[in-house]
Amino acid sequence: TLWTLQVGDRTVEDALFSFEEPPPACPDLSGLIGMYWSKMDAVFEEDEEAFAHARDPDHRIETLRSSRNVRVVSEGQVLAETNRPVMLLESNLPPRFYIPKLDCRLDVLIPSPTVSTCPYKGHATQYWSAGEVADLAWCYPAPFLECASIANLIAFFQERVEVYVDGVLMQKAVTPWSRASQDLWKDRPRGDGTESDDQAIGSRVIR
Repeated sequence: TLWTLQVGDRTVEDALFSFEEPPPACPDLSGLIGMYWSKMDAVFEEDEEAFAHARDPDHRIETLRSSRNVRVVSEGQVLAETNRPVMLLESNLPPRFYIPKLDCRLDVLIPSPTVSTCPYKGHATQYWSAGEVADLAWCYPAPFLECASIANLIAFFQERVEVYVDGVLMQKAVTPWSRASQDLWKDRPRGDGTESDDQAIGSRVIR
């Protein structure tokens, strides 16, 4: 069931949803209302604004400065090579290597209008394509404090390019970003299913 959100004289259609019967493999959601994150002006956890979707308390991110040699190749062309990457380790994802822009082929990388938001790292407002591979690299110019060491560094999707670490080709992991031509990173509604403490009233308007 979709619900309308009304705050003062402002009304947002289909901003909230509820389930009379829980989806398969889900716990009992009766009496709870979820929100479409993209319909909200802002969402806060305590006094901190949250982005994209609610943070998972078990989700871990760690950044490590490294002296490994990392070389990125796409369609036979070297796009980046460095001996000073920052390795980012994130739960349920392959390692990402963030590379200084001076070590990337910015003359080959083509700027893309794509942007994305991560609730753990911040806003990736710079993307690049190369050849026939769309959106294969991205950058967080001003990441959240927890990931400050990746600021203005470029990372590449191992799912779409070849990444060699100390001369060894990394195995390509299967993730939601494995397809080369896709719109998964473009702005879209996320976080559907986030629980809300708002109460429903008879007119199906939440105040």
